[in-house]
Amino acid sequence: MKRSLLLILFCAGTVLAQQQQTQQQALSPPPAEQRRSFAMAGTFELGGSISFGSYTPVVNGSTGTASQALVLSPSVGYFVIDQLELVVDPLTVNYAWSGDVSTLTLMPLAGVAYNFRANPRAFPYLEGLAGFAYSRWSNGSMTSSERGLVWAGRAGVKALLTGTAILNVAIQYQQVTLNQSGATERNGYNQLGVTAGLAVWL
Repeated sequence: MKRSLLLILFCAGTVLAQQQQTQQQALSPPPAEQRRSFAMAGTFELGGSISFGSYTPVVNGSTGTASQALVLSPSVGYFVIDQLELVVDPLTVNYAWSGDVSTLTLMPLAGVAYNFRANPRAFPYLEGLAGFAYSRWSNGSMTSSERGLVWAGRAGVKALLTGTAILNVAIQYQQVTLNQSGATERNGYNQLGVTAGLAVWL
């Protein structure tokens, strides 16, 4: 009789213990997901930059006298995998001037960037872009419009200022070709400048 009673108590205790364990598992929070950080797959980067540099015209394959240039460039990026980013600059605006001569160039660009993880807050990167150029030249009395192709390269560092804000500092090179039909030598310009920008990541 005592053995039967002890067996019943043991079984009852086992059942109660299992029920308590099940209730604790149900009430406990789910395991935390991996914390997202900049440059992870699925991250968006939204921002823009301003650049000041040297604009060198090219006429029939020969370079001319350099002048000043200012570039404004909004940008959207999306990381398809960790650290590899697809980049679209929907409308880069380039304005160059020297005396009475000025040139305004509009350039929609797209390309890729690779962001190296130097530490949790600093990301050196390399970026390559290509697209179309629509340029308008004026010397005060005459104007001329041309179309062509452009490619650009950029090397710099992105630094996290806050949890989502990014400071971007880089050196940028652009090569724009604006040849008319039948031209055998390159016309356009080369440009080298320093850029600075701000962005947020989502």
